[in-house]
Amino acid sequence: MQKETAREKAILLTRKGNFRKALAVFEEDACFKDDPPATSFYALALSVVRKEYDEALSLSVWAAKKEFYNPDIYLNIGKICLLMGRKDLAFRAFKKGLRIDKTHKGITGQLKKLGCRRPPPIPALPRGHILNKIIGRLIHELQRIRGTEADI
Repeated sequence: MQKETAREKAILLTRKGNFRKALAVFEEDACFKDDPPATSFYALALSVVRKEYDEALSLSVWAAKKEFYNPDIYLNIGKICLLMGRKDLAFRAFKKGLRIDKTHKGITGQLKKLGCRRPPPIPALPRGHILNKIIGRLIHELQRIRGTEADI
């Protein structure tokens, strides 16, 4: 199999969540080497299948240094960090990817799964202040009743 074809197939398998087959294709043809996006997808498959988080993270960081403008790499870094149990690092990786592409569906989807908080209704007051709590609950209830996510 040509390296480009194998690389594309392995990336597609990884995107679809078939990590075991993707890892086999990546390793069979060594088609991820010297290709930052492919390396980050290989790293994700490696972390899911073999739980080799340190190796996966170092490969992904290498990929991010080579192609710092590719949001898919930051998406994969974030997913690896989530698998490691490091929600804080995952959040930072996702935010970095959003700085590159504000509408990246994979990253926005992951952030929704994480349940990122909105800013408090009155930013000048701490999040735990009674006014922020009451107003926040009212806004949430109004949005639930209206069935929307409108910003107020």
